[in-house]
Amino acid sequence: MGLILSRLERTGPVTWLIPLSANLTLRQMGLVLFTAGVGTRAGYGFAQTVRSSGTEMIVSGAVITAAVALTTLVAGHRVLRQPFAAVMGLASAIHTEPASLAYASLVSNSDVPHHSYARVFPVCTVAKIVLAQLLVAWR
Repeated sequence: MGLILSRLERTGPVTWLIPLSANLTLRQMGLVLFTAGVGTRAGYGFAQTVRSSGTEMIVSGAVITAAVALTTLVAGHRVLRQPFAAVMGLASAIHTEPASLAYASLVSNSDVPHHSYARVFPVCTVAKIVLAQLLVAWR
């Protein structure tokens, strides 16, 4: 609905556009609150995992994450010829990682990473939820 109303820009006396400074502030606040919420809920589970099968889980997770990130960056920029800022937003969305998005927008000095992140993030989130359920059912 927000996309439709912002496209209309105005309905009678009601302006549907939000000033850029307020938009950026709300984005940053949302990212901070999301990251804080995820971090506080994940701490206990992380400590339990490290105690039980820590090293191999952390190493395999790091290898998989790095492989996916590098493949995304190389394929997007070199093969598909997309701007690197857009590919950084895409890689952040694939990992559903708002901290990476904040870094990408800081490095690129533009909103381009936010645009590609917003396009891909919902699909990746749903795909991860479905894949997790399939893995649990398969086990």
